Amino acid sequence: MHAPTLAAGVAGALLGGVLLATPPPVTASTAPSTAPSTAASTSSCAEGYTTEQGTCAAPVEQHPLTGAQRRQRAEKDERISTLHAAFVAQASGRSADDAASPPVRNYYLPEVARMTIFKEGQGNGRKSYTCGPAATRNMVAAMYEHADGSYKNISEDQFAIWEGTTSNGTARANVAAALNNHFSRFGSWKTWRPSDRFAMLATIAADTHDYHQSVILNVDTEYYSFFNGKALNHFDFAYGYDNTNAAKRMVYVGEEWDPVFTYGSSSYGNPYGKHREQLWNVWQAVMHTSIHGIVA
Repeated sequence: MHAPTLAAGVAGALLGGVLLATPPPVTASTAPSTAPSTAASTSSCAEGYTTEQGTCAAPVEQHPLTGAQRRQRAEKDERISTLHAAFVAQASGRSADDAASPPVRNYYLPEVARMTIFKEGQGNGRKSYTCGPAATRNMVAAMYEHADGSYKNISEDQFAIWEGTTSNGTARANVAAALNNHFSRFGSWKTWRPSDRFAMLATIAADTHDYHQSVILNVDTEYYSFFNGKALNHFDFAYGYDNTNAAKRMVYVGEEWDPVFTYGSSSYGNPYGKHREQLWNVWQAVMHTSIHGIVA
């Protein structure tokens, strides 16, 4: 979805890792709304249920996690916590236990590096409000390539149905629910706002290297260098990290939005493709307003 970003005044306190497996009931304050994207409408939405247009999404019902999903979730959370401590120690000049250090300093998912990223709206009427389904489509296609040796092309429209996407966009909590409901063989997902940039880096390192999964990013694009200042509420995905230079850590970002494909031209260049973006920029893009976060 490509809605103008919300006013900076809606930014709220950072929230920790909150598993949204059981969405709150829909009430008058959380029911879907067609109101303009304002701070008032955003504050009425439950955590993780705000669309890119600032409206409240109807929760997608999530099935109970399987035993394997619960075990993987616990293992992943522990690994992320360990890596987070290691990155913080490194940043402060302290040495970290080797067991807590990332397995490699520079890693990206080879299956994403080899693939041609599905564009937003590709095979789906060139829609411009389906960035959530498009990002998930690419993530899942690459997971199948790693597991089974071939990319699985599930239509963007199917992901939009699973994620409850409307012309107002998609809620990140519904992205997590759709992944848990339909791709349990690969693990489990939740949505949250990382406590700091090292927690986000730890999540990307764990998910990509250890679990062979991209991380879905819900962002304000004006903080990305490759959007050239264009401010949109948007989904894309991280598929690797580079911790070689502690002074300039990088994140590999897969970008499915191609305005030239959709509209025929673009006033801010074409962000579509694969990018190495500074961690600080990605962190700012995720945390600028309170509606954004990650799915991992």
